[in-house]
Amino acid sequence: MTLDGYRNTIFKLRYAISKNEEFHGDGACKRVGEFLANAENGEDRAHWAERFTKVLEEEKFSPAGRVWHGSGRPKPGLINCYVIPAGDSREGWGTLLHDVIVISGLGGGVGVNFSNIRPREWPIRGTGGRATGSVSLMKIVNTAADQLRAGGGRRAALMFALRYDHPDILEFVSVKLDRKEINLANISIIVDNEFINKVRSGDFITPECNGLVRIICTKGDKKWGRTVQLDKIDEIDKLNFEDFTDDDGTIPTNIYVDRYKADWLWAKMVDNAWESAEPGILNFSFIEGEHNMWYSTPVSCTNPCGEQGLPEYSSCDLGAVNLVKHIIDGKIDWDSLSDTITVGVRMLDNVLDMTHYPLQQIADMAQRQRRIGLGVMGLHHAMLLCGVKYDSEEGLQFVDTLFKFIKREAYEASVFLAVQKGEFPDLDRQKFLKSGFCKRLPASLKSKIKEYGIRNATLLTCAPTGTTSIVAGVSSGIEPIFAPAYIRRHIQGEETKETVVTDPLFQKFLDEGKDVSHFVGSHDISPEWHLKMQVAIQKHIDASISKTINFDGNRFSKDDLSKLLLDNIHQVKGTTFYREGSRGEEPLQAIPVEEALKRIKEISESQVADNSCQSGKCQLT
Repeated sequence: MTLDGYRNTIFKLRYAISKNEEFHGDGACKRVGEFLANAENGEDRAHWAERFTKVLEEEKFSPAGRVWHGSGRPKPGLINCYVIPAGDSREGWGTLLHDVIVISGLGGGVGVNFSNIRPREWPIRGTGGRATGSVSLMKIVNTAADQLRAGGGRRAALMFALRYDHPDILEFVSVKLDRKEINLANISIIVDNEFINKVRSGDFITPECNGLVRIICTKGDKKWGRTVQLDKIDEIDKLNFEDFTDDDGTIPTNIYVDRYKADWLWAKMVDNAWESAEPGILNFSFIEGEHNMWYSTPVSCTNPCGEQGLPEYSSCDLGAVNLVKHIIDGKIDWDSLSDTITVGVRMLDNVLDMTHYPLQQIADMAQRQRRIGLGVMGLHHAMLLCGVKYDSEEGLQFVDTLFKFIKREAYEASVFLAVQKGEFPDLDRQKFLKSGFCKRLPASLKSKIKEYGIRNATLLTCAPTGTTSIVAGVSSGIEPIFAPAYIRRHIQGEETKETVVTDPLFQKFLDEGKDVSHFVGSHDISPEWHLKMQVAIQKHIDASISKTINFDGNRFSKDDLSKLLLDNIHQVKGTTFYREGSRGEEPLQAIPVEEALKRIKEISESQVADNSCQSGKCQLT
């Protein structure tokens, strides 16, 4: 058995170690399975090589693209993404640039939190000068990554995050409106419950960084900024105005604290997300409250697609269960799914021992906490095979039951590995079980962790799966299909051609004469239902979820967007909204099922639908 058509083309382009390598047989599945089995003890190596290879050949599980690509190479970089710190000094900036270049050069994505970087115009005591700010550093990092791409490297993927109360936040929130700026990075604003409450109540935010706040100095029409200690702002009228003299010697006649209302900033965030699909939002109150390692290493940022909230120098070790391969006669084969989860957890744990790390700090953190990210692909296709509509109460019940099972089986597998191979070194069993996530684990499972430990600090995620889902021929991650059928526009010579493309499962149902009334695409589903699905799944995921909420601006207004976000942000770790057409003319146009059925006879081209990352923002798989 070999991959057919477009699936094979993508496999050869992205993952094959040679032009002649096949997927099955003695090809990539065997190469990856045997390579990852080298992490096992000598007497167990052959057994696990066979089991790993089998689950890959049956297409029940797929590690992330870096594993397919890197296994068996001289320096096997098997990790998709990393989070690294940004130091607030020349040395810190230089280290960040070095680390981004090294990681991006090896094909890894990078997430960075810039919240500790001195804002624009902040004083630099060592030189007497003034800082250029966090956004200027972001631009430098983006330029460096862009040069790697220009030199023939893989397209860099970046995530830049900044706290809502950082003094550069207004510059940051609007930077992506210019599509030439920071064009390799997704950007997200870090919020917390305090911010959400201030938005609702109309309270003020006083931006601060490292214990300093900005004050505005004026004399007549002249205005300039300076800083003052946060604890002094309550008595600002008693300060010596001469201490805030402008560079040209002007002494202010008035000074006041630079602050603004939280709901005003919120409106800017919503406006810009409406216009350009950015910034995204990261809810750190929820992230930290759920974080299994709350007692040891705080979360710093997420990876570029947002499915992993990570401490500094941590990494994304990703793989996905192909749910479609676990559906038999319209029902989930729970025994088969359990076996795949067990094997998948072990494979990803072995990745941590077989990969080449770009930095020693990352290698050390990976061994200390042994984070993995077991996710899924083909969720919507699996639901369709079971006759379940995505945007329905039945759909919510389906994912709740499914992901509750995946959670339990993954944690059971990690406990078993702890008995076999040892628990992760940073584990404090009592404190681990006090995380918001672990408190909801079944009592029997918590008892096992308390008695035996656990191998991995975090285990579960929902990544986009991107091109790996194309190779598998299934829907991407937890996303709905783009559309049962759509029109693809492309240039041929001097003409614009239109082709009707059908989702492969939709076509299969049509060919077999089955009911297709439960088929819906991402644009048929309301933003409310997109978000309901994310909330339902997040309850059972210890890391985060990559989810893009697509909507039509003609049917869902900016005020609707603001209200939906404000009402639900406390239930998710992060989210991104994408308004159709906000990034220019769409090459794909979804068509209703009724129209698709009429036009299906006219289809002149059949191909596998590409359902990956419909906003075009995620590039790593």
